[in-house]
Amino acid sequence: RLERIYILLMGTNNLGGGMLPKPTLKGMDAAGRTILKLHEKHFPNTPAAMLFSELLPRKDDFRALKMCPPRCKNVETLDPYTSFLPAIKKVNRALPNLLHGWREDFKNSRII
Repeated sequence: RLERIYILLMGTNNLGGGMLPKPTLKGMDAAGRTILKLHEKHFPNTPAAMLFSELLPRKDDFRALKMCPPRCKNVETLDPYTSFLPAIKKVNRALPNLLHGWREDFKNSRII
């Protein structure tokens, strides 16, 4: 029996605000772990389900041009990214490892 189902859509606003992929992943990890810890505290011995979505593409690529530096394709030439897609793909490639860690640490929950 599931007491709670959590649906998480996060991270894209971090990238859109200028945050780099590694700090974005760190924040996503902290937020997800906090939710799971709070669930364990308030609903002990009751599994939770967490549905975690990959980051979706953004339609405001014009903002990426203005974020160089620090978010540059080439820092030496200050060549800006023309899209958020490289950062989104980098975060999405790292998500399976992030979720694996949650599954290991929160064995009573179902993380999808």
